[in-house]
Amino acid sequence: MESLFLMELENEPCTDRVIRVRLAWKWLETEDDGSVVGLNLILNEQSMFRSWFAFSTHNYFRCFAVMEQWCSIPEEIFGFFNLKNIPAALEQDSNLIDVVGIIEDVKYPQIISNRKNNQQIYRDFVITDLVESVKVRFWDQFALHFDNLLNEASVRPVIIIISSCKMNRNNYNGVTTLTNMPATIISMNGNCSRVDDLRQRFWEVNGL
Repeated sequence: MESLFLMELENEPCTDRVIRVRLAWKWLETEDDGSVVGLNLILNEQSMFRSWFAFSTHNYFRCFAVMEQWCSIPEEIFGFFNLKNIPAALEQDSNLIDVVGIIEDVKYPQIISNRKNNQQIYRDFVITDLVESVKVRFWDQFALHFDNLLNEASVRPVIIIISSCKMNRNNYNGVTTLTNMPATIISMNGNCSRVDDLRQRFWEVNGL
């Protein structure tokens, strides 16, 4: 059966269709009691696409791998937001966004107790594109994952890509913060033109 592009699905019947995509990320959606209710997927084609399937529906899907040499789909696709546009985007859009920036001002991990009296850990830091800056807060295991990648990064400054993060605004002080969600992926000093451009500007600004 001939495969369709993701954009073509909008104009096609929703049954018995074949798509060819690169799976970027997947995670289960569960209830408070741990029961699985759905499957979330981040799919790459010519752009990034997020989908959700009820677990009962997922039982009817068939998936199989395509040999890499026959796959022209890029491994990573980002729709980067300029940091200066984040406050305005927060007013209009609740979707997850992709950002890139130089890591600065990494704070010590903090431990708090949530409303259920369970301990949580978070790590705050700042990213900048040398014009604007934005605060980032990672939680729990993702904060530990961030620490591991940061410690392993050998090139300075460390430039981070944060894909599918959420924008939050503090109602008391108006500060916008980016935070991780189940869909969030991070990469440090990745092979990306935006990373290369930002590093080049850093060298120029600092006379290196």
